[in-house]
Formats: sequence, C-alpha cells, structure tokens
Amino acid sequence: CPDPKPGWSRATRREHYKRQLLELVKAEVVKLLEEHEEKISSLAETHSVSVEVVKRMFSVASDYKHKRAAGRMQTLIHIKAQEINANRPVGSKLKAPEIREEVKKDKALLALSDEKLEEARREVEEKRLLSLKGARPSIASTGKDFAATSEQLKQEFEYLHLRTSAVGFGILAPASRDDRGQPIWFVAGSKSTDFIRKYLNTTMWDLAGNLELWANTNKLEKPKTVAELQANIGAAIAAGLRKMFQAQGTQRYPPILMHFEAAQ
Repeated sequence: CPDPKPGWSRATRREHYKRQLLELVKAEVVKLLEEHEEKISSLAETHSVSVEVVKRMFSVASDYKHKRAAGRMQTLIHIKAQEINANRPVGSKLKAPEIREEVKKDKALLALSDEKLEEARREVEEKRLLSLKGARPSIASTGKDFAATSEQLKQEFEYLHLRTSAVGFGILAPASRDDRGQPIWFVAGSKSTDFIRKYLNTTMWDLAGNLELWANTNKLEKPKTVAELQANIGAAIAAGLRKMFQAQGTQRYPPILMHFEAAQ
C-alpha cells in the first residue's frame, strides 16, 4: 500500500493502516499454510501413505474439531435476551443484533462479575446442548437431525477406516423400549472378513441377516432367562467351532472345542 498522503482524512488513514495490517496477516497466513503443507507431505512420506489420506483424517474426524466455547458478548446477549424477551409474545421478540445494541447501552451488565458471567456461560452451553439433542417440534426438524447425525456417523466411520483399515461397522440397539439391553457397536477388519468367509463359509452380510432372523424369531417367544441365553450362546459358539473343524479337517481346533464343551 502507498504511504498516507497529507490530505487524507482520519477515516481514510485508519482504513489505510487497516489494509496494511491485513496484508501483513495475509503474508503470515500464506507462510503458515506452506509450512502446513510441507509437514503433511513429510508425514505422508514417513508413513508411506498419500497426502490425500492425511488431509482426509484432519477433515472428517471430530477429534480435531473443537467447538468454540461461548464468548463474553454471546453470554451477555443471552442474559439480556432473557430480560427483554421474557414477556414478549411470539413474533415480537428482539433478534440478536438488536439485543447486542441493548447490551452495549447497559453499563451494569457490562460490569458483571466473573462469577455471574461464568454461571450464565454454563447456561448458554446447556442451551446449546438442548438445541442439539433435545426433542424436536416437527417431523421435518427431526428428519434434518437424523440426516446430520447419519452424515456425522459416516465421517467418523470413514476416519476409523483411515486409522485402522477396518472394512465393516455395525450398531446393535434395542428395537423396543421394553428391551433392557444396551446398544453396542462393533468393527470388523479385513482379517475378520477373511475369517468368516474361510471358516464359516459365509459373508458378513449373510451372518448379519441370520442374526436378524434369529432376533425376530425370538421376539415371538417369551423372554429367556440368563441361563437359557448362556446355553444358547454356548451352543452357537460350539456349533461354529465344530463347523470350522469340519471345514479344515485338521487337528487345529479340536482341543479348543473339547475345552469349550467341557466348560459348558
């Protein structure tokens, strides 16, 4: 930028110095990005992966995305909104920009103690959490939440695949409010897939279908006791081990099978 001229107004000079400052910041940002690219390239070369893989790990994982905490002004706006909009009917409540101007005029609010400010900040965080995970007033908003959650799960599983080379993911959750089981999730790597194909002579998806069929069949019966469940699970494991032994025709699995059936 050229040097300021003697005839420039105060506002023009202020704009000129601001532009100079932004040019300096821009140069530093470009330098930082270049160093960032060099470090990513070096990291990818060290671990024999492509640069795109490393960049995807940074872009899709929530581990590297930390939400900014509520700032001072946002907290003050929250306090002022509760004061101004408490008795206003729907449609006449003030918006955030208008409340911000009211905050700037409220000297007592601007001089709020640190303790009161921290308490209000916690309220803002709770409100954020409620808006994120609370009940929704319509099917449309619920659908948007479901779509956003599904996309986040997809990104997290993609990140897990990049880190561990896992190829299969699954979530098991109770289908009824009467079920007392806790939801669980599982991951299967390439070795798990090969194991199921080689020794059980099936695929992961067929195995999942059989589990679903078994679960639907059990819904027609009365709930089983813990002892019955243990017996059923033990029989299923023993049958699987026996099937693996028959497929191999070697002495690799009989000791395991004998030990397991003896333990039953």
